[in-house]
Amino acid sequence: MILPRVQDAAEQGLPSQAREVIAYAIAATLLSAIIVSLRFYTRGVLLRVLGLEDCFIGLSMLCSIGNAIGMCFQANTALGRPIQSLSNQVKQLFFKEVYFTIICYNTGISLVKLSILLLYLRVFTPVFIRKSSYAVLVAVILNSLWIVLSSIFFCVPVARYWDRTIHGSCLPLEPRWITGAAFNIASDFAILVLPLSVVRRLRIPRRQKVGLYLVFTLGFFVCVVSVVRLPFLISAAKSKDPTGDNPSVAKWSTIELNTAIICACLTTLKPLLMHIFPSLFTPSSAHVHINGSHSAEQNPPSIGGSGGANQQARRDVTYASSLPDDHLELSQHMG
Repeated sequence: MILPRVQDAAEQGLPSQAREVIAYAIAATLLSAIIVSLRFYTRGVLLRVLGLEDCFIGLSMLCSIGNAIGMCFQANTALGRPIQSLSNQVKQLFFKEVYFTIICYNTGISLVKLSILLLYLRVFTPVFIRKSSYAVLVAVILNSLWIVLSSIFFCVPVARYWDRTIHGSCLPLEPRWITGAAFNIASDFAILVLPLSVVRRLRIPRRQKVGLYLVFTLGFFVCVVSVVRLPFLISAAKSKDPTGDNPSVAKWSTIELNTAIICACLTTLKPLLMHIFPSLFTPSSAHVHINGSHSAEQNPPSIGGSGGANQQARRDVTYASSLPDDHLELSQHMG
């Protein structure tokens, strides 16, 4: 569905900014789709421990595909062209595409954050990190509901979003976009900091601790992209020429969504690397020691909770092997 739009772009001689948006949308979405597929193979086939967090990542990938389709349609319709040069019919078509794309982007970003926080709740046992994760989770859920619903019902009636001849009202654009972006950045940093406080207090060898820091700070890239996107978003919100000035924010929104998906998946791929390159990992990686001195086969605990059936406990222990250090005893190693 996207490829015909790419061919149209080449034939119509679209502005260079529009062609860039198409290229970024296809490349970023294709890369994240590959990484998500590897995650599902690792979680579903190798470990057989698919959880709700994996479902959320899958849904966010669908949103990313929708976002890419919307971006390519926008680029083919009007991106990079002065709005004064467009007919009313083209303007309405463009804003319909923007409406669809914004909903996909906001829903996708929200689902990624929820997936990461659910992973934290499954893996981490310390009370303070679980309470903090729940607090951030509640804040993200409430904000996500506001962001997504306000995107859908930005104008009442909805059709006023792309046809301003319809009588109705719309939310103020600049405050809505900027406050939404600000909370996204704040929640990105909160999600980044949460596991670092656990790693800092672990009494484990320095090499293992550095490995944990490197994996969990992958989220820093998402924070950087979110911050870089912000000035482009502010400029677009203030612009009187949304078709001419929106290509940059379109490009960075695509990068942000797919970077978030990729970073959320990379922390789960260690079992796949162990499967492909077993010689790179020590034999002890096959056992997980969490909340006790016995191996999972001897006394399988339930990570991120107490009690439960042994089978579920074994699945939860296996889940922890997705992390870089398979010998994290999160209670007894706290300094």
